[in-house]
Amino acid sequence: MKETYFIIRNHLLNGVFAYAIFGVFALTISPFITQFFDYGERHYFVGIFGFTMLFAEFFALYFKLKMVRLRSEEKRIVYKRETGKDILPSATPYIYFGFFMRMVFHVAVIMVSMTALGYIADERNMSPQGVIAIMCGFMLDMCGFIYIYFKTDFYTDPPQTRKEFNAEIKEGNDWYNSNKHLLDSKKHFRLELICDLVLQIYALMLFTSFWHYVNQVGIETLSRKLLHNRPALESGMSVVPMLIAVVMLGLMPMRIAYWIEDSMNAITIKEKSGMWLTFFIVAVFSCSPVILKFISMFILRIPETSLEETPWYLGHIMSVGLFLILLIIQILLFGKRDKLTTSNL
Repeated sequence: MKETYFIIRNHLLNGVFAYAIFGVFALTISPFITQFFDYGERHYFVGIFGFTMLFAEFFALYFKLKMVRLRSEEKRIVYKRETGKDILPSATPYIYFGFFMRMVFHVAVIMVSMTALGYIADERNMSPQGVIAIMCGFMLDMCGFIYIYFKTDFYTDPPQTRKEFNAEIKEGNDWYNSNKHLLDSKKHFRLELICDLVLQIYALMLFTSFWHYVNQVGIETLSRKLLHNRPALESGMSVVPMLIAVVMLGLMPMRIAYWIEDSMNAITIKEKSGMWLTFFIVAVFSCSPVILKFISMFILRIPETSLEETPWYLGHIMSVGLFLILLIIQILLFGKRDKLTTSNL
């Protein structure tokens, strides 16, 4: 079972494959789930589930990042053994922005949950209970981020001197030696399984909302441009900035634990390039309904009435097809990662 989990973790929970799962979920299961809920109305299940996931996500993220650091320290030691070079595993500084957006997502979940419990908390109306919940949630988020930062040490500033570098290496070795037994602990193995499940469910919640919002706004914008007979270039440029901004703001924070894991384990240039190519593929895939809509409306010049008569699932199939093409490109370019063998990698 443990070997199966490692395969799932390395190939389905990380990288472009994980987003593929989210995309399939958004295309298939999510539309049916949303039919059961009238958002903005009272639904105790939605409210209780939302707050439950907020609390569970914090503990899952903390434990997951602790295990991520263990594996990155293990990989660092193996890299030193095989190449003779010392490195400091660290996430990109952009991760700080990711944690800020994580707080924004949490506020959005609190607003939806409070509204579902009967206390209005949206962009138009805000009940006193909603204000209190948002303020308390934000303060707890700040405290939680500080706790996770100091306990997991996922980011390290580049050392300025050799002495600082050696001190960081020694600290990493000491921490790893005192915690490496956790990698072979059955209890911690099961706990990480549970944490992965919680983090994936939470990310599916966010990705579904993100997917529909981005593409709905983009398609509506294109339809207005077509209605006013605007040129294709102007119409396309009217949605590109919005798509880029939302993708850059939203995608990474949804799966911040896995972004950190990919970033800390990307040692070689090839691995780092593959990580960013993955992000690009996922970004294009997330916006594929808008891209396909633009092609059909402004390039192929298919009448709007004809588009409305096409089966509802055709656009979904085309989106998945576009994703598969991009995925094949990634596999051809970065299919074989530089191999560093450890007991768990």
